[in-house]
Amino acid sequence: MKPRQPAPEGGPLQRVIAFGIIWPIACLATVVLTQLAWALGNDAYTFHQAARGNAGAVGETTLSRTEEISGGRTTITVCQGLFVSSDGSKPHIGVYKLHVDGDCETTDLSDVRLVTPHNSGWMSRDDTPILVGPGSSVWLSSALMGTLCTIGALACGLFSLGPPLGSLFQLMDRLRQRRTKAPAND
Repeated sequence: MKPRQPAPEGGPLQRVIAFGIIWPIACLATVVLTQLAWALGNDAYTFHQAARGNAGAVGETTLSRTEEISGGRTTITVCQGLFVSSDGSKPHIGVYKLHVDGDCETTDLSDVRLVTPHNSGWMSRDDTPILVGPGSSVWLSSALMGTLCTIGALACGLFSLGPPLGSLFQLMDRLRQRRTKAPAND
């Protein structure tokens, strides 16, 4: 078995690749993932508050359509509800996707809330309002995706610190070597 040879020292081309290609991509990914994590976290909070009855527009909801979508071994029931707002602030009339725990047809729809997802910056501008039933767990998907985006943003942020910190440490080593090689003035 041959002994492992040490990896060659990085040359100028590797530094150009690190700074010119990898570093901007890591910085951009950090910004995008941070923005997405923020928007998803706000959505999770708003959906959770609506499921508890503390957020969203109050109104009258009637079940308008139920559709079963078969996806392999599981069948997903997608419900839509007709919502008419009862608070005089802004009239909402329309058919929206309904999120309730359990069966749509047997769930009490008296305390369903209309929630507009958080439109943070340039992300999620096309999200349509949804109906959140009492005790609904729709907020869990936003919370999970927000957590994954936060972990990705932290990883990309730490990765994007690599080239600048590596260059800084290399510069400090060169300065330290020059200082030790300099002749002493007596």
